[in-house]
Parts: sequence; structure tokens; C-alpha cells
Amino acid sequence: MPAGCDFICDNKECEHKGKGVVMTGPWPLGNIDKIIDARNVAKMEDFRTTLIKLKTEGRNYACINYPNVNEVATEGYRIHKWCPNCPCLWTYDAMIQDIEDNEDNKDIEETAEETIQKAIDGADLPGNCPKCETKLLTFTEVVEEGVICPFCKEKMKTSTWFSNETKEEKS
Repeated sequence: MPAGCDFICDNKECEHKGKGVVMTGPWPLGNIDKIIDARNVAKMEDFRTTLIKLKTEGRNYACINYPNVNEVATEGYRIHKWCPNCPCLWTYDAMIQDIEDNEDNKDIEETAEETIQKAIDGADLPGNCPKCETKLLTFTEVVEEGVICPFCKEKMKTSTWFSNETKEEKS
């Protein structure tokens, strides 16, 4: 199930109190045209306009908006990695079609976790920050370790959330 975590500065003395960063675990990507046309996205005019702008700039994929009422097929995963030194959130796309087919395993059904891991492994994502060479942290590592506010240096408050993967659309 796709999940995310809000890291918010809760320090009353910090000028950036109430601000922070959102990081997600591997998030399913779909064809941007199908996401733009999804019924639940059509109801969010600003979001839809942003997706159209990204498409005109050359973006082919976007994160699937849940619930996935139009059953947009997962074509890859958006991967977030965190550099605790910069501090910086890096975003990468790990596409399923980049996975090399193994003739011996074509008929074996994989779990979602196995598919995600294969896509990540096939994407050859960096292990170190492109700016400073510090080890990049995965979503799981960041949730476990937490995030330090870059301004006041206090540990930020965390709030983990999960998507609603049902196909039912709520009015």
C-alpha cells in the first residue's frame, strides 16, 4: 500500500515552525494522459492543470491518484531518497519496463513488493547524493531515523499516512 510521511518542524522557537517536507515510499506511476483524464483528478482543477503543464514539458508519467477509480495501470514507481547532509529530497522514476525479462520466471506471479524491488534494482538508482556524496536514505530509513529541521536542528514531528487503494470514488 502506498504510504507517505509528513515531517513538520514543531519547534515554537523556529521561524519555520509548521513547515516541512513530505516523503513517500515507492508510489505507483501511470501514463500521465490516463491520470489527467481520471474522474477523481478532473474534480481537482488546479492539480489537473499542473499535470497538463508537466505533460507539455515532456513528462510521460505521473503518480497515480488514489482511489484509482479509472484503474490506471502501474507502469513504474516514483522513488524518493533523502540526503540528510544537504538536506535534500531526490526524486527518481523506476519503470517496470526497464526490468529485464527472465524467460525462466515468466509464469511466476510476483507480489507487489517483489515488483517494486525489481523496478528499483533495474533503475540503477544512486546510493549517494549527487551533490555531496553522502549516503542517500530510503523512505523506510528516514521514517525510522527521522528528519532534523535544517533551520533549528531539532528533530521534526512525523506523521505517517497510507493511501486509500479502493476503486470506489467518494463524492
